[in-house]
Amino acid sequence: MPPALHATEHLETIVRHPPIALWHAVTKPEHLFYWFGDAGEIDLRVGGAFIVHSTFGIRLDTTVERLVEGRRLVLRPTRRGDDARIEFDLVKLSGAETRVCVADPDSENEEPWRSALENLRSVWERGVDLREARIAVMGIGPRDIPQAERPIRGVPAGIGVCLGSVLPGGSAEKAGLKPGDIVISFDGGTVRNGQDLVSLIQRRRPGDVVSCEAVRDGAPISASVTLGSRTGRGEPPPHPDRLVGSLRKAVLESDAKLERAVDGLSDGDAYRPERPGAWSVAQVLAHLSITERMLQCWLDEAARGERAAIDDASCTNPGRIAGVLDGRPTVRELLQRVFRDEVETIALIVHVPESVVSFKPRWGRVAFTALDFHSHSEEHLGQIARIRKAIGA
Repeated sequence: MPPALHATEHLETIVRHPPIALWHAVTKPEHLFYWFGDAGEIDLRVGGAFIVHSTFGIRLDTTVERLVEGRRLVLRPTRRGDDARIEFDLVKLSGAETRVCVADPDSENEEPWRSALENLRSVWERGVDLREARIAVMGIGPRDIPQAERPIRGVPAGIGVCLGSVLPGGSAEKAGLKPGDIVISFDGGTVRNGQDLVSLIQRRRPGDVVSCEAVRDGAPISASVTLGSRTGRGEPPPHPDRLVGSLRKAVLESDAKLERAVDGLSDGDAYRPERPGAWSVAQVLAHLSITERMLQCWLDEAARGERAAIDDASCTNPGRIAGVLDGRPTVRELLQRVFRDEVETIALIVHVPESVVSFKPRWGRVAFTALDFHSHSEEHLGQIARIRKAIGA
């Protein structure tokens, strides 16, 4: 096989797909999202707008100057000189291979386009989005601290985010952090809320070691965190049969841990919050059920080629949690609800159409979304233990 990328007057890569598939990759908003970035507006006709902002730092604020479907696209930047053009050429090779060529003469740095083309090849041939493989994670569920819970001993006013959950075996737990710790500084940056912390984490790469300053029970603590990567990233998504098998095994293990976490908890104590304004164990279980239902929606959206609108706020919405707890279901009833929702999620994956599985970019989105949440309940085991300790149950 020839080298993946070549730099001469342009950049190019060879992808094992026919030209029309790569044409769609370059011109369809859904397909651009899989490997390149967000399509603000695409009017695929001469004179039409072609506006795409990539995650590689490339901004295509352009209009279509020329197009030959399946073969050539010439874009005229709206903010450059009259002679500047961005050109995409698709050349059919033997078999089902296509040479994808990009010429951007005014680009100051070829590396963004080089990375973008490398990702195009990876996503279309293997279903691996290299952007996600490079995202660092800490294995936490941050929770913003409402004003009603402040002031907090040892925590400066206006800063800090609570670790609502810590994934067992994740980076945070390995560094000694626990649910309930309040992070006030990460990698030298002040942490005011959950978004601050997520942004600081995402500036780094898996394997980076960063300092974390937190407060536990009013006392300062320090931790060195070795950041990890998201589940399965960097490898092709598993075949549905293997994915379903691993999910079933993981869910059974997580369910057993969840049952042990609430063993002996009375139905009355399940509704007692850790402190005024904080969650009870019943609310945690309701949240797990809601998250599983939302996961089903996200998987369905991904399978239909839509962008999964993953939103943590939907899973912690007080009104939705109150709706699940209407009528005060017992601990056993709440557990059974969570378990039933998990079974329905796996059934949804079993019945994903073959047309989705065979299109690697889309199947990758479905499979990795499922893997991201397959052991979500384990992130809350420490939280449940902390609540039970606080209420003496």
